[in-house]
Amino acid sequence: MAHRAGDTGARLDAPDPSFRLTPAERASIQPGFDVDALEHLLAILHPDLRTDTLASFQRQAPGVIGGGLIRFEDPVLQALLDEVWAPRSENAPQDWFHDPDLRRYPGREIAMRRRGLEPTQLE
Repeated sequence: MAHRAGDTGARLDAPDPSFRLTPAERASIQPGFDVDALEHLLAILHPDLRTDTLASFQRQAPGVIGGGLIRFEDPVLQALLDEVWAPRSENAPQDWFHDPDLRRYPGREIAMRRRGLEPTQLE
């Protein structure tokens, strides 16, 4: 699932100051994601995209495989998405950073910086 900034005007000019996740929505987010960062991301997204984007981070029903959104074409939105994913990457084992198949996941570079690693150490 990748929203493209040019497709529907994915990003607002400024975050919507009135947008807040409800307590129930906050509680529904899968463990390992930064809920405050997700709220900030959703506040700057066009309202038509918020529901689907939020759903990609919510707990799924048993037996349903859900995947978090991993890519925006817009670099501003991608930077916010990286913050949402960073805690999940921070808790990953060291070997995870070496796996080329897992490098596509957001938050990797933030987690590396927080661990005191440089990307060149893992190439």
